[in-house]
Amino acid sequence: MDNESEKSDRKFVVLYHRFSPGHERMDHFDLMFEGPDSLMTWAVNVIESELLDVAANDEWAERKSAKCVRLSNHRKFYLDYEGPVSNDRGSVKQVLSGQYRKTDDQSFLLESADSNFEIEFVDSVELSLVAPVLFWQAIRAGLDPDSKF
Repeated sequence: MDNESEKSDRKFVVLYHRFSPGHERMDHFDLMFEGPDSLMTWAVNVIESELLDVAANDEWAERKSAKCVRLSNHRKFYLDYEGPVSNDRGSVKQVLSGQYRKTDDQSFLLESADSNFEIEFVDSVELSLVAPVLFWQAIRAGLDPDSKF
């Protein structure tokens, strides 16, 4: 492991990105990792029913995958931002944050206030984020109880 992969002082954030009704894009989660100048960003497509299943079902599989898309890097501004997104692109709400360490080219160790999660990006037919159930439960817990997707 090189020095870069051993660092754990970089931040990550998961934002719930909600669009206005009728917008061409669907609501999703933005998973962002701090780099030297910007945030490496993925849109993770998870629907509420999947998150509710994870939160409610103790018998669920140990790890769960969700489709995701690599987006262009974002400004570091989003590490601490919640609110409207410019150009009528909806709004974002922070649901999980902490420090991260990259363990290899596709894997990250996330350290939040309450838990640690090892996640990985898998590219077979389409890109997926594979993470432990506790990661998905933490995201669900970060949403407002009355939040509607």
